[in-house]
Amino acid sequence: MAADRAAHIRAMILLNATCLLWAGNLLFGRMLRESIGPLFIVAVRTIVGSLVFAAVIWFFGRRDLYRRINDWPAVLGMGLCGVILFQVLFYYGLRYTTVFNASIINSFIPMATALLALIFFAEKLRWNQWLAVLATMVGIGWIMGKGSVEALLALRFNIGDWLILGAVFSWAIYSMLGKRLMGQLTAMEVTALGMMVALLPVLPLAVWESVAITPRIDSFVVLALAFICIGPTILCLFWWNRGVQLIGPAHASIYMNLIPIYAGVMSYFFLGEPLRHYHLVGGALVVGASFYVGLSAIRRGQP
Repeated sequence: MAADRAAHIRAMILLNATCLLWAGNLLFGRMLRESIGPLFIVAVRTIVGSLVFAAVIWFFGRRDLYRRINDWPAVLGMGLCGVILFQVLFYYGLRYTTVFNASIINSFIPMATALLALIFFAEKLRWNQWLAVLATMVGIGWIMGKGSVEALLALRFNIGDWLILGAVFSWAIYSMLGKRLMGQLTAMEVTALGMMVALLPVLPLAVWESVAITPRIDSFVVLALAFICIGPTILCLFWWNRGVQLIGPAHASIYMNLIPIYAGVMSYFFLGEPLRHYHLVGGALVVGASFYVGLSAIRRGQP
């Protein structure tokens, strides 16, 4: 009993720290929009992440990584969807929408993954999962429509919200491709491969973007990029995987709902972004639905 309690306390600390850093990624992604382009951020994250993960695998993992892969299309798809497309849509979306909006829409990832699994793999959803999907979609629509049914029906949404929603589905595809590879590789190896295969195409794309969005590098940009590379890119992966190992993915996934809370507080104090009534209503629906699904999985005895 004492060991379980200690494990839950360690997991709570690690997962809270992870969600705080991920919320910080939203904050800095928004703050950097006037200085550097999204592809510049993606390129820096990919370079640093590839070097770190390659070193970890070289010194602590199995060096025969490439010889154990028999599904290269899945690996290439992961690099395209999870590393390039997700991040590009995500950081471009942050140029046009608020940090809180992005964090709430980002909470749709588990539901988006479940919907794509239903469409492509015929994985059935339980009635309570369908209810959670409906609540999540209503919540996101309420935020994107700014609490206006007329705006919702007329589809007058912020382009940034749509870009973040596109990033969500891109990450859902990445997650499904990663699941296909988990039988052959560890989570660390899958993540490292996704970054490594994205490295080659993302560099020329960043150079191309710099023609339209000239990077303005100063001390703040350097510190912000250092935070993004060290925190959300590297530390979060290790801490999240350790938290999942301690209490299981279903329980750990509930902590993801802390990201909108952390992001909302950060954006209010550091960016002066207002929190409107439609943020609170829509956010409550999305976060509540995710909590419900996570707790239901724990009650069913899923890990």
